[in-house]
Amino acid sequence: MSERYLLEALKKHVAHRPNDVAVTDQNESLSYSEFYDRIESLAKSITGLSSYGAAVAVCMPRGINFVIAAYATWMANRVYVPMDANWPLSRKETVQVLSDAELLIESEGVRVLNPKQKGKTDSSHAYIIFTSGTTGEPKGVLVGHRAYENLVQEHHNKIYSPNGLVSGNVAMNASFCFDSSLERLALVALGYSLHVVSDEIRKSPQLLLEYLRDHNICNIDLVPSHLKLLLEVGLSSVSSLKLIIVGGEAIDGDLWKNLASIDATVFNVYGPTENTINTTIKKISGNEATIGKPLGGVECVVVNDAGDICDKEEPGELYVQGCHLAEGYYNNHERTLEAFVMFQGKRSYRTGDLVKRSSNGDLLFLGRLDDQIKISGYRIELEEVRKAIAALEGVSEVAVSVVKNSANNSALLASVVSSQGGQINVSTLKNKLAQFLPEYMVPVLWQEVTKIPLTDNLKLDHKSLVESWGSRASEESKSPSAQNSDAISERVKSVWEQVLGQPNLACDTHFFNIGDSIAAMNLMVALETHLGISLSLPDLFLHPTIDALSAHIKCKQMEVL
Repeated sequence: MSERYLLEALKKHVAHRPNDVAVTDQNESLSYSEFYDRIESLAKSITGLSSYGAAVAVCMPRGINFVIAAYATWMANRVYVPMDANWPLSRKETVQVLSDAELLIESEGVRVLNPKQKGKTDSSHAYIIFTSGTTGEPKGVLVGHRAYENLVQEHHNKIYSPNGLVSGNVAMNASFCFDSSLERLALVALGYSLHVVSDEIRKSPQLLLEYLRDHNICNIDLVPSHLKLLLEVGLSSVSSLKLIIVGGEAIDGDLWKNLASIDATVFNVYGPTENTINTTIKKISGNEATIGKPLGGVECVVVNDAGDICDKEEPGELYVQGCHLAEGYYNNHERTLEAFVMFQGKRSYRTGDLVKRSSNGDLLFLGRLDDQIKISGYRIELEEVRKAIAALEGVSEVAVSVVKNSANNSALLASVVSSQGGQINVSTLKNKLAQFLPEYMVPVLWQEVTKIPLTDNLKLDHKSLVESWGSRASEESKSPSAQNSDAISERVKSVWEQVLGQPNLACDTHFFNIGDSIAAMNLMVALETHLGISLSLPDLFLHPTIDALSAHIKCKQMEVL
């Protein structure tokens, strides 16, 4: 396959369908002809300002220009490095340095970061995606064009074509910094009209549902936690929606059964970034939640502690092999050698995922073998979060644990030992931490402890810390303000407790000290269902306690009267 496969495919649509809509965002729509012209123009600038095969960082708000920047980078034979505009400045700078980016494409234009490097001749690399790392710094996964385009063709042959989707309006919901966004980006080159959904719309289940209906969307990508919210507000009633791609998190049994019963075809996709976006796929049906079988060109091997291949139904670590493997971690030879190993004569990536093979050959995901977790689809190394907190002034020791609520949603808990002998200021620590870590990596739960407990085996006692936080939260909730309530406040309080999975919440509890953005969206849906009033995320940001939000709801009801 040509390493310019996507660009050649795009040119065919430009030639045969120049006036058809190629890409759309909240501000504009571009035909294939207009889209290609803007790609060419930017590619010329990139070529003139950087060396052949250099890394080009892209950081701007979601929209058409991000898509143009990706394709222009490839047209110029450079390596695409997406960054989130909402990242703190220090993380953006870290990624720019770690990727050796020569250019930064932003809303204001193209900025030179480093001088051209002579002697570069390699144009086989497509992109670098940065994921959370155990060393305290993110690590960049370098993926080649061949692996990327093999994945694109496998998806088209195994998912889209067999289900009759060879054209139509497709929505891009993933963050541009998720590797799943690369699968979305490829669709415009394959003839689909790509809709880049804005942050405002994708964070509101009701607005997203309306967008899917209004724009006749036939396909969308979602993580399970987001998909649950959309099902609650009526996703299954969107008649145009024929195909849903769900991945990034494990699917629980209840959600699996719900998805098996809707009209749209749903595929569960699984895969580490190190094996180019997706490794296995499963068309959702029946009652057993599995991650399915490997895509073409991929081999999945389940290995036990002794280093032998497991029998069926025997749990073990998943090793992946084949033509989808990443090149490794950019400029991190030691970490690459640890993760990419030789197994039975084949280069293999050790996923760290515990799986087993069922009697029908499907793989079942059982969990992680280390401290890596996923929250709302984001891959997080607890050690990276811990090191960032430990570096803050006033912190002597810290442990980062995972708390699950009654709805099986996960949140990060930071347990901090103060170096100053006084009480920690959670707001101050969170604000400082937000200067170094993305929002999704900043713990929403915090507690001060006198020491970090260890088990009898001298390992960190996460169970004890989580139980300690649960006891504190229960005691703090028994405040006098909890008694000062009325009918509206009681109903709001009940919904909060249901969504957050925490009983006896105080009426002055700050929502974002406990819940994340997914929980906030869930709250909006639940309040509309139970109180019949439509609220937005800004409403919650401005009125983040039960008392404040209840008062705001009363005002809105008065306005209606």
